[in-house]
Amino acid sequence: MDSLRPRERILAIFLFAIFAVSFVCAGICFGAWRTDYDTAEVRRAGKEFFHKANKSEPGTLDPSLQTEYAKSWLEGRYMGDDI
Repeated sequence: MDSLRPRERILAIFLFAIFAVSFVCAGICFGAWRTDYDTAEVRRAGKEFFHKANKSEPGTLDPSLQTEYAKSWLEGRYMGDDI
């Protein structure tokens, strides 16, 4: 059966569509990654918060925060590790 377009052109269109869809998906993932990226100021503020909490007396912390620290310690996520 004869088609209206040559086989090579159909293959080229198919490959172009595959690469275009892959490129668009990669672009969307990259955009989401950049949107969710924390700035240096946010990371610094988070580290400063944990360093202050680490130096303070555990009994003076909010009970819910004490519970969260205890849970994270039991799970192996220690205070002062990279956030």
